[in-house]
Amino acid sequence: IRKTIETFFAGASDVKVDVTRVMVAEDQGAVEWTWNETRFSDGQRHSAEDAIIFQVRDDKIIYWREYFDTAHF
Repeated sequence: IRKTIETFFAGASDVKVDVTRVMVAEDQGAVEWTWNETRFSDGQRHSAEDAIIFQVRDDKIIYWREYFDTAHF
């Protein structure tokens, strides 16, 4: 995880995450947000909408499914 984060931040700055929705019901939930960053490669501001569906058991995430719009990639 550390290597992935280091690689990402070597290519982008000014990261801002706006959480737009959180839903929790018993042992599962969903989080929706918009991710914004400035990429060093072109100096442009980029954003992506993202959502995660998750399930928790014994205080651990046992299921994680992430959805995001790939149109901007």
